Amino acid sequence: GTHVAARQNRCLDNHSNGISLQGKSSADVEGNTCTGNATGVLVSGEARGTVSGNTLEDNDTGLAFQDQGAATARG
Repeated sequence: GTHVAARQNRCLDNHSNGISLQGKSSADVEGNTCTGNATGVLVSGEARGTVSGNTLEDNDTGLAFQDQGAATARG
């Protein structure tokens, strides 16, 4: 499958997710700033990945996992 990277993005004031991994996606989510969102980073469905070195502040939820979504989360 395809593996993507979300790096050095700014996700501000979304009424939903700042960054979302869904379905069967695979991604590295690194060094992003997610502020003022409903959820900073959401991993759901059968998504897999690595979530590291992100700044998640002033979101309703910083990092969330749903269904069978899984990721390695670091600092």
